[in-house]
Amino acid sequence: MSNNESIFQMVRLNDYVSLQAISGNYAPDIVNEDGQSLMHEAASFNSLECASELLKNSCPINTQDSNGMTPLHYAAANLSYNVAKLLIESGADTSIVDRYGNEPLWIATFNARGEYEIVKLFTKSNSSPDHKNNSGKSPLDFATQIKDDDLIYILNSLK
Repeated sequence: MSNNESIFQMVRLNDYVSLQAISGNYAPDIVNEDGQSLMHEAASFNSLECASELLKNSCPINTQDSNGMTPLHYAAANLSYNVAKLLIESGADTSIVDRYGNEPLWIATFNARGEYEIVKLFTKSNSSPDHKNNSGKSPLDFATQIKDDDLIYILNSLK
């Protein structure tokens, strides 16, 4: 396992003690073969302590991977509420779109399945429930399509 792979493994396992121990001895902007940063990894696995440590080490929060997804997209996809909250509080841009034109709110809406906390988190950001992706669908359109009244109510509260 390469040094970079071991650092990604630390983040994946939320081993922030080991990450702290090597603080300053790795490039905070390293990416894997898919263009995913350490912060993408923290967001994917809801590794809050590692995400905090990465922020202390100036890890970029708006890096886009090969599909245009930011760490906030990954947090939304994996319902990683705590990491999403930390990223938003740290200035993550909620309006960056992936290669399909999806903002993180769209990803959160699509993956909510009755878990609405992360969608509600976006009510405090500048996210728009009416932003259309490349297929011409907005988060509100999707919620309406699947007839999720709770999700529709939450998204309408963003207006």
